[in-house]
Amino acid sequence: MEIMTVSQAKPHIGRLIERALEGEVVIIRKGNRLVQVTEYVMPEPVPDRPVGYFRRRGEDYGPANSAPANHPRSADMHQWDIVRVRLNSRDRDTHPAVVISCEEDCLDAQSLRINVLYGSKRQPAAAPKAWQVQLNGADGLEFSTIVDCGIFYLVDKTACMATIGRVALERRRQIGRKICEILRLPR
Repeated sequence: MEIMTVSQAKPHIGRLIERALEGEVVIIRKGNRLVQVTEYVMPEPVPDRPVGYFRRRGEDYGPANSAPANHPRSADMHQWDIVRVRLNSRDRDTHPAVVISCEEDCLDAQSLRINVLYGSKRQPAAAPKAWQVQLNGADGLEFSTIVDCGIFYLVDKTACMATIGRVALERRRQIGRKICEILRLPR
């Protein structure tokens, strides 16, 4: 492995690229920073899928679990709503959760479950971690809340209690970027 400066590498860039394509480690130094030249492998393109491709329908859960048509949460829940949910039965209180299921699933009475991102009250001294987004009064919340974008929870619509807010547009973008970053999805 040879380390070259930028000025040393410039006249030989073609040969250095050939060496990198053959699997050799090629390192170029600029100041005190190092750059490694490697072959870039193009990822397979993600195929386009029709709207609703990943949608779970009520019949997937069987007729015994079908939601009543007049269920109170089936008509008024929307994507990006902030609802109160108790995921863990040992929790004393409910926690805010951001609805991330598509609008069709939220409004479909046959769809029994929705995907949410779970939130918890932000401690004053705690800064959000790399996988978290902070929500606050601009989103309709009474207190600063941290939402974990790395874990999606599938919850029954009946477990969602009250709608307490709606995620602001800029926070939606932030959450989308975090999810893409965490799951390493192409942008």
